[in-house]
Amino acid sequence: MCGTNMKSISTVMALWEEGYFSEKEVVAWADSQILKTENDLEDSMIDFL
Repeated sequence: MCGTNMKSISTVMALWEEGYFSEKEVVAWADSQILKTENDLEDSMIDFL
């Protein structure tokens, strides 16, 4: 999972660098990725219990 996420970060940052995404769009994407990861972790903990 972490490897895929790092690939996604690299892709988004490359597209931002080329001007395809604004800084706000990159921040919004990163926020959504963080929230998704937190939710996935919470779900895993619930399954564990």
